Amino acid sequence: MGRKQFKDKFLTSFEDKIVYIDIEKNSNKIFLRCKSNQIAVEILNDKTFLENFSKSLLQGKEENDYLKKIASNRNKKQEKKERKEKQKLTKKQTNEKFKIEIPIEPKSKHVKFDDNDD
Repeated sequence: MGRKQFKDKFLTSFEDKIVYIDIEKNSNKIFLRCKSNQIAVEILNDKTFLENFSKSLLQGKEENDYLKKIASNRNKKQEKKERKEKQKLTKKQTNEKFKIEIPIEPKSKHVKFDDNDD
């Protein structure tokens, strides 16, 4: 299940309080990032919200590990974006370096005669 499907199915009542949904690939873990700790506690204490799921609040080492993972993922994404931009720039420079301009002559030369007898 993707983020959007999960959000549409389960998070309609808390949609304005949840900032980000992080679903790990090949795992049954889903992390909800809330606007504040107070909202996170409120969500945990709501018995009707995600009642078929086990819920816990990340704290201590577990929270720090998750924050490091977020930072690492953000850095990887930024580095990938910078690499792509650099490759585009290098490719553009290479194309400009080998660009040859050849003057184009008209394909046909027609002589036009006027029918006017002046």
